[in-house]
Order: sequence, then structure tokens, then C-alpha cells
Amino acid sequence: MAQYSMDQVLNDVFGYNSKLKHCPVISSWEGFCKIAAEECFSKGNDLDAVFHLAETHAIYLRHKAETSANYLMRRNNTNDPANGKDSVKIDFVDNISPERRRSLNGINTQFSASRGQGIIERLKDLPQEWTIVQVTSAFDVQFVVNPEKHRYSCPPSLYVTRMECGPKPAIITSQVHLVPNPSIPHGQQIFQNSSHVTKSFMEELENIIADELQVLKNGKKMNPKEYWTKRDAHSTRMKVLMSSIENQWLRGRKCLFLGKFIDAEDEKKIEAMVDKVLTSCESVDVSDRSRGILSLLLGAMPNLQPAEVHKMLRDALPDAQREQISEMMDAIEGMRESSLKTKPCQWKRHPVILILDKRIEGVPWEAMPALDGHSYSRVPSIHFAHGLCVERKKIKEAYIDASQGYYVVNPDGTLPKTEERMVQYLECRPEIWKGKKGVEMSPEEFVKVIKEHDLLLYSGHGSGSKYMKDIQHQPDSLRAVMLLMGCSSAKTERLCPHLDPWGAVYLHLLGRSPCVVGMLWSVTDLECDKITMKLLDLWLGPAKGVGEDKNDPKAKAEDDKTKGGIKFTTRISKSKRNVVSVPSLSAPEVLSLAHGDLLRSWAMSKHAASQFMTSASMVAYGIPVRATRGEDMVSLLNKLSKMSLNKN
Repeated sequence: MAQYSMDQVLNDVFGYNSKLKHCPVISSWEGFCKIAAEECFSKGNDLDAVFHLAETHAIYLRHKAETSANYLMRRNNTNDPANGKDSVKIDFVDNISPERRRSLNGINTQFSASRGQGIIERLKDLPQEWTIVQVTSAFDVQFVVNPEKHRYSCPPSLYVTRMECGPKPAIITSQVHLVPNPSIPHGQQIFQNSSHVTKSFMEELENIIADELQVLKNGKKMNPKEYWTKRDAHSTRMKVLMSSIENQWLRGRKCLFLGKFIDAEDEKKIEAMVDKVLTSCESVDVSDRSRGILSLLLGAMPNLQPAEVHKMLRDALPDAQREQISEMMDAIEGMRESSLKTKPCQWKRHPVILILDKRIEGVPWEAMPALDGHSYSRVPSIHFAHGLCVERKKIKEAYIDASQGYYVVNPDGTLPKTEERMVQYLECRPEIWKGKKGVEMSPEEFVKVIKEHDLLLYSGHGSGSKYMKDIQHQPDSLRAVMLLMGCSSAKTERLCPHLDPWGAVYLHLLGRSPCVVGMLWSVTDLECDKITMKLLDLWLGPAKGVGEDKNDPKAKAEDDKTKGGIKFTTRISKSKRNVVSVPSLSAPEVLSLAHGDLLRSWAMSKHAASQFMTSASMVAYGIPVRATRGEDMVSLLNKLSKMSLNKN
């Protein structure tokens, strides 16, 4: 019987002529890729290992994307039989835009044959401002054998892969074991500042969400004090959970989740600090990877504890002696006092795109304390990030025309207060949007709207999924940015433990929508409306009466007006329940900082909610998006066109 080496097996499976990679069995393919990644890591082939880890993400969605592409390629155009005409078969490929065809090719496995080099080519194709952080669970035989029993168990370890995009991509991968204490049984964790032991953080997350849902359902039967006491308790539990995940799961690896600095001067400051640390121990041989980790460590100060810094240094410099590590630790700790004043961890940064494993996708990672205030979005896999970027024609960031918006408010007629609040707010905005309120839409109308407009605001129950008929099978991309401001609108669920999660947000991504904002779980309509208004104020500019001079008598008189229970004020005070300290959301410098940047606006508007549970539920899926006015869009496109001509 012939014996095959692992290299031969990998070549047969992932090679150019392999057919398995085009339509693999989800559960088998995922496990095989994780084992292949571990094999590559053991041989020092980290780049191919990263490729194998990337292949474990969004397998089912890539199936759907390829099925959608095949459907578009082979679809027949049949005339109405009532007209008595024969069916006419056409080549549907001609009806697909070149960008759409390229993006569909970007999602399939055209880069798989070159494995790790294919990852590099994808990263080179993405804007250099972007950083992608991929979090993948390690192979877990217990989950494979009995996935239902271990549905909420923590995986044994996570691979955190940081990928910096642009002409010179950089990749850093670090494995973090989730149960560092051998006295704690596999799958169990101890909460920070508590002796409470739960089966897993995942189970506690599900319990918090379920308890919150029960309170929201029975709120009318409770007295106000009991209602708010329970909601405050849930927010506190969620804060403790996210802090525990940060400190017990990630520890020092939290620095890998921070984006690139926006200001070049900030980057120079960090590089100077790195040089100072390396000068303290000149005998250490420092690779590019080691220097990169050291830069991330110093850029995350003072959020990192000494023990976390020490562990990351050991990971970055595996060959360094104990004395050398101690010297570098002394140099870094010598900078801690100055970092407490300058706080590099809070310096302005470019967006980070998260790719999350299906077992941990339900965790609101963006709500971790170390990530607060920074811009994040999610994509199912690097294939989708690349495909969406190609769809937007490789503009540095996707631009949309803010004047080309449409709203759908309370379509089923069951949220009259939301309709009253949102419609009156939208009437105060400088943009004149078309829309519908209190009436249903047909799926055909819905698809037409998101194909013809740059932005769609949905305020109602859920995600409006009943209107999303065949949106992934459209020959042209769905250009609209989707604000799905309803309960659980961004929630994804696994119908079976082995399957990838599925939800309304993925329908829009399959349809090529650049970005989708929604909620991971149930929230109240009032708080959802409040966040929606603040998001639009920060993203597209304030509505009438917001951000005006308080000393202006006309502005003050306008602020005193109350329409339908909504008071437009010049600032939103710090919430008593959401204890995160944030600047006044309507301060001129804050508005100028976030204006036009959807993800930065998203990060800042979350704090408008009075409950941490509400702010933590808000997430974005897709790629970074910027908005501009209609008159500015023409000049912007002309400028980009000139830049393209100059390059050529």
C-alpha cells in the first residue's frame, strides 16, 4: 500500500488541478484545513498555515457565492408564455458588469493554488490603510465528535492572525490558549473579579442575551425600578464578560486588534520608542516580525499589564535569553509613566476588519474595553473582503452619495412611536430622502430601492428579511449601504453546529452591498432610534438644531422645540447607565472627526445608548465606507479619475 507524505496530500487537495477545493464538504474541509495549518506551523511554514486557516472561514457562504455566480452565468431569459412566444436562451455573462464578475472571481478559489502567496496577492490588492484581524479556533476533536454537546464550549485555543494590507503586506500570527490554568477543566472559565465558574464564556453570553430578552418582553408588566434594575444588571454582566474575554482569552494579544495610525507623526513616535527599547539590548537579533510585535506592544500602552508585555516579548523573541528579555522589559516599563499621559492606545487609527470563527462570531468583540472608540467592521472571510474591495473599484475607501438615500420606517405598522420619532427627525435633516412609512413593501420594490440608492435606512422589527427576495442573484451589485436598525438585524445563527452561521447581513454581502450596520440581539425601539439618529448626525452631518452654537438665540429657540417627544439638543450628556466616558457627541471637533466616515461614526454613536447592552449589540459588516454630498461626489470622481490617469 502506497504511503503519502503530508506535502503530497496537501498538494493533491489544494493544488491547481484539485476539484475538492471548489465544493468541499463543510465539516470535513474545515477540520482538514485546521490540521493542515498545524502541520505547516510545526514546519515553520507560517504563510501556508495562514492560508489554511483562512480557508476554514465562511465555507458555506463561499458555496453560496459560487452558486450565485453560476446561476447568473447560466440563467435563461424566458419570455412571458402568455404572449405565445418561444423561450429565448441568452448568454447572461454579458449582462454582468465587469466589476461584478471580478468580485465574484475574488470570492471563489482562484488564489487557492498558490496557497500562502495567494493571501499575499489578496493583501496587496487591498487599500494600505486597512488591517485585517482573523480569529480562528484550533482543531477541537471534542467538537467534531459531538458538536451539539460542545456547542457553547470554548475551543482549546485561538489563532489570531493580523494582516496589514497594501503594497508591502505584513502578517503576524499568534496562538493563544484559552485555558491557561490547568486547575480549570477544559471549556470552563472564571470571571474576572468573581469566583463564579461557568461552562464557558459562550454560554454566559447566551444567558445574558436570553435574560435581557425576557425583561424586554415582560417590561410592561414590571414596575420601572425593577425593569431598570434588571437591565442595569445585564449591562454590568456584559461588561464583566467582555473584560474577562479580553484579559483571559486575549491578554497581550489585544494589541494585534489595533489598526494603523492615521497620523504619520504618531507612527514615527512609536518607531522612536522601538529604537530606544532595542538600544537597551543590542545583542538581540530582531526580525521584521519581532519588530512589528514590539511596535504593536508600545502602541497599545498603557492598556497592557507587565505580565502581558512579558508574554508577548517571549513570543516575539523566542531565542532571546532571560536576561535580554528582562532588559527590554525594564526599558518598556520605563516608558509606562509617559504612556499614561500620552496614551498611544487612544491615538487615531485606520479601520480594522475582523474575520471571526463561527464558534465565536456571536461575541461582541468590538465592545472589549481595549477596542473602545476605534473603527471595526466584520467580513465572513478574506475572500469577501477582497471581493467587496474589487466591487468598489479599488477606491481607497468606498464613497457613497449621502443625498441618494431612502428610508423604510415601521413597514408593518406596529411601531407608531418609532415612525413618529424617525420621520420627524428625517424631516430635519439637510438631505431630502424618499421613503415609505407605515406601509409594506414588496420584495421587488425593496430590491429596486437598494439597487438605485446609495443608502437605505430600515427602522422596524428585525432585519426586514422578508423583503430580501433573491437579492444575491442580481446581475448588478446592490450599491446601497444598509442601516438595518431593528432587533437582531445583524444576528447570525448556526442551524446546525457544524454549519456556518447564516443571517440577513450575509444576504446583503452576497448581493455586494458594501456595508451593513445592525444589531446582534434584541434592543428597545427608543434606544435603537437614539443610536440611529446619532449615527446619521455623526456620519452625514447634524440634523437641524444639532451642533449649532448654544449662544445663538435662533439655535437655542430651535433646541427648545419638542416634536413627538424628541428634543433636538446641542449636546448629549454622558449617560448615567453607560459609564464609558465619551466626549460630547455634537462637539465641533467630534463632528469634524467622524463626518463622512461610517465606521468612525459607528464607534462614537454607540455611546448614545443608555445601556451597555444596546451599544455592545451594534456591529457593522462589510468594508469601510465614506459619504459625501452630491455636489462633492462629482468633484471627487473627477479627482480620482485624474489620479488614475496620472498613474497610468
